[in-house]
Amino acid sequence: MTTTSIDPHRPARPAGVTVAAACPDDFAEVLGHDALEFVAELQRRFGPIRDSLLAERQSVQARLDSGGRLEFRDDTAAVRDADWTVGPIPHDLRDRTVEITGPVDRKMII
Repeated sequence: MTTTSIDPHRPARPAGVTVAAACPDDFAEVLGHDALEFVAELQRRFGPIRDSLLAERQSVQARLDSGGRLEFRDDTAAVRDADWTVGPIPHDLRDRTVEITGPVDRKMII
């Protein structure tokens, strides 16, 4: 397998897209113009929020590393404080024993 750097200035590349990593020659079939345009659009649309979330994650991790604790978000208090319970277990699920009367086969299970 040969590995080459993809020339980011080739006409097949969408405008504003740079592939910085070395890439095996057979990857060109997957990293075509449409695929790179799709990834570029994802980056344009979600890159800023992704960067913000990653920075927040680093901040939270630093707080945890220094002994802090995870806290519930304030906007989820209604879920935690609500007076609700899970319904009872259906009768059929209370006794889930299975008898195998022969070789492992669906028709042999009672």
